[in-house]
Amino acid sequence: MNRERILEVVLTMLGAVLLLIAAAGKQPYGFYMVLRLVITVGAVYWAWRVYKAGQRIWTWVFVAVALLLNPFLPIRMHRADWRPIDLCLGIFLIGWSGYWSFRKPLTRPESNFARDMEQGRIWLEEQKRTRELYRKSAEQGDAYAQSKLGCLYTIGGGKGGPAPHDDTQAAFWWRKAAEQGYAPAQYNLGVSYSRGQGVPQDYAEAYFWLDLAAAGELDASMAEAATTNRDLALSRLTPDELARVHERVREWFETHQAKPQ
Repeated sequence: MNRERILEVVLTMLGAVLLLIAAAGKQPYGFYMVLRLVITVGAVYWAWRVYKAGQRIWTWVFVAVALLLNPFLPIRMHRADWRPIDLCLGIFLIGWSGYWSFRKPLTRPESNFARDMEQGRIWLEEQKRTRELYRKSAEQGDAYAQSKLGCLYTIGGGKGGPAPHDDTQAAFWWRKAAEQGYAPAQYNLGVSYSRGQGVPQDYAEAYFWLDLAAAGELDASMAEAATTNRDLALSRLTPDELARVHERVREWFETHQAKPQ
């Protein structure tokens, strides 16, 4: 046990002894004022100590003790009513002293900061390597890698992150994958046009890509989202605009030797 902990235990035991003396019988008025001050200061110290260690329940326990015995806004009760309280608090402080003496040192959550930083650094390095692998594959025309690279640009990560946040770059790579018929990229590109993120807002383009995505291979949740967003884009189109988009969709499927579902 280090010196700091020994001193904490000794002073806490001193407070416990004073409380037990108060519980044992009538004492001079000045004794009770000193008792209140000593216990309040000690309770505030322990509240701060355990708060730093992330022990929120114990923090509130010591705050309650400090409020109960504070000499500045004292709670008025008969001496006989205080005795069982003093006795219980004295026993509590003795128990706390024993607990504090033998437990492992409390550490702040921030004590894991170095470990967390190292794990974060490793994660960022892995993400950067992943980004570079995606980029190499994307530049060689791999639709899956192009779509994932676009996603990395929307996730971002700030300075030193796996990729800077760049909606324009995200839309660029999604378009590359979408033009190859990769449905998730078609969906993302359609949403980008619907929201005007990385590309000018264009509901006709949004409907076009979302309609292709809805006819493609998507998981159930993304397929439902594609249909929902497509219908939202539809509500913004005139009949003539819708007819032109349908013609584009038909031509796209003919070019890619596929039939719309």
